[in-house]
Amino acid sequence: MSDSTPPLKPAKKLSRFTAATWAIIGGSFGCHWFYLRRAARAIPYVLISLAGVFLFFEPCSRIGLDDLINFASTGMLPAALQKNPLYIHASILMLAPSVAGIVEGVLYLFTPKEEFDKKYNH
Repeated sequence: MSDSTPPLKPAKKLSRFTAATWAIIGGSFGCHWFYLRRAARAIPYVLISLAGVFLFFEPCSRIGLDDLINFASTGMLPAALQKNPLYIHASILMLAPSVAGIVEGVLYLFTPKEEFDKKYNH
């Protein structure tokens, strides 16, 4: 009795350059971890970034069009945002995964090919 199912196709080799590109461009949402087949490691990036986005736009909803025009022309934050700690915390929260992604992307670029392959192409 023979099994008629075809053998599984081997997984495509992952590229350091592609992983680095995903980390630098989409690292704030953990795109590089999805590419590296480590979705569980991407979840904190996604959750932190989404929390930062929601916390960032909530105080922004309190400012008007005049405040936005003034900000665009002078670069001064509206008073509603200057004194709002939620806006500052949200900005930091959104920045953290982005910085982590850039650092990881640079590390991928400088990781020797053999070490990268051993870790991600086993």
